[in-house]
Amino acid sequence: MSSRSIRVTAAQLADLGRGHGAPATIALLIDGQLSLRRVALVAVAARAAQLHPDFGSALRLVARIDREAPERGRDLLRHPFLGAWFRSVAPSLATGTAPPRAAGYLGGLAAAVAAEAGIADQLTVQDASWTPDTRIVTHTAGPRHFPAVVTDADPLRDRFGKPVLPALRPGDQVEFMRTLEQAWALLVQEQPEHAAAMRPALRAVVPLRTPADGSQASASARGTFGAVAMSAPGDPVTAAELLVHEFQHEKLNALLDLVPLCAEGGPAVWHAPWRPDPRPASALLQGVYAFAGVTGFWRERRHRTAGSERRLADSRFARSHQQVCYGLDQLSASGELTPAGEIFTAALGATLDAWRQDARRAGQTAKGAMS
Repeated sequence: MSSRSIRVTAAQLADLGRGHGAPATIALLIDGQLSLRRVALVAVAARAAQLHPDFGSALRLVARIDREAPERGRDLLRHPFLGAWFRSVAPSLATGTAPPRAAGYLGGLAAAVAAEAGIADQLTVQDASWTPDTRIVTHTAGPRHFPAVVTDADPLRDRFGKPVLPALRPGDQVEFMRTLEQAWALLVQEQPEHAAAMRPALRAVVPLRTPADGSQASASARGTFGAVAMSAPGDPVTAAELLVHEFQHEKLNALLDLVPLCAEGGPAVWHAPWRPDPRPASALLQGVYAFAGVTGFWRERRHRTAGSERRLADSRFARSHQQVCYGLDQLSASGELTPAGEIFTAALGATLDAWRQDARRAGQTAKGAMS
């Protein structure tokens, strides 16, 4: 299972910075994640002799899948939580203390994918408490159907920094998925560029607990490319907005795995309008890019709605545009952007500038509606 070097061009940086990402650029991000995971797999294999025998058995099955069913091998490596698995075992590789249960995760996933591919194997899985959700790697959907599955059982789905729900009741899962399907139909119709970017990359949505105050929660996490998390959305518009927001983070995290855009570990001195606490430049960049996607979402909504929905879209678009421009101005003046980061943010700034007059009109309309 070989890996290859991934190079990000200035044109690809600008393409992502402008907003959605062309199909070839999204494919580059996916290839980048696959390459990183192959490297991580080689690192585990290099230590296999010092680890529990179950690791060797799991690795041999992964290699066999890659030989006999390479597309399934690619799907296996794209399992969103496999990145979290690599991160969890990495600290124990040097000491050879990775527990058999960790091997059980990789082995269980490999055994399930092998069965789907028609590859017979006698691998015994230690972690019998978990049945891999192979829909994540085998699910296919037409262009008008949501490309991901709701997954509520994977033991590594808790990497989002927010409480996850236990296994949903069948009726609740159906309702959750119905709302996502409706959100997807909205994105396909109103935000086709965002839908086109998500379609090949998004594989799983993890249900989060609804906060005690009843607000909406959502999250993404570096190392889980292809998965986002959210509490049960109350309506398709909210779900669509959250998908756009979190997938912006997904794209940016995947890009940051390939090229640095700003200094890491800088001081938390920058103000993000959507948070009360000062942020380092790297965190401000995340917020600016995510909310730029939200800004575009509401800009498009205002052209496709009327009445109270149009007034809401006007208000949200104008406010979000102002906030993102403010955040981007700070980034541009921070001195912490790398040359790649300057290309990326310049393209984002050009998009925001193109929306400026539209945002001014939306703000005036929203104020007039309130008077």
